[in-house]
Amino acid sequence: MGIRSKLFVLGDNKMRYQFGEYALLMYYAKQLNEARAKKLFYATTREYYYRVLNDLNTEGYSDVDDTAHYEPQDIIDVIKFIEDELIPALNAEPTNLLAKYGGMENFVKLYEAEENFLDALGLNDNEYYVDEPEQVAYALEVFKNEFLQKSLDSGIPMESILEH
Repeated sequence: MGIRSKLFVLGDNKMRYQFGEYALLMYYAKQLNEARAKKLFYATTREYYYRVLNDLNTEGYSDVDDTAHYEPQDIIDVIKFIEDELIPALNAEPTNLLAKYGGMENFVKLYEAEENFLDALGLNDNEYYVDEPEQVAYALEVFKNEFLQKSLDSGIPMESILEH
């Protein structure tokens, strides 16, 4: 299986996270604040899968629709989480994120041992990881401004596309 990625689209803006990078970010966020990380995860998940994961009615929703889950108050909370906790913590990290978790193999073991909302992702052996905290923080800042904030300002949900 090839390297997977998550593509986010809002209007003409597009941003791609390699799937390993996305999983690493979500795992890191969960270690900081599980409730807020869950909102971040859901804000980057397609509405159909959000409904499946939360045992909600899926009538009128399709697994081929890439529209992301859109709950304005949750997006406001996610933006605050990114600004107040996640980016400052990433910028203060003294080491690469994979090293923090004992290397790639150990990170995958830690990740797979999780029994919570992260179960929905799953990891492959050949995922690509960007683990420099400053790079992750910068990409997260761009994502926050160009996707979450603009989605909130326009009232239009972004698209969340899983690419194989």
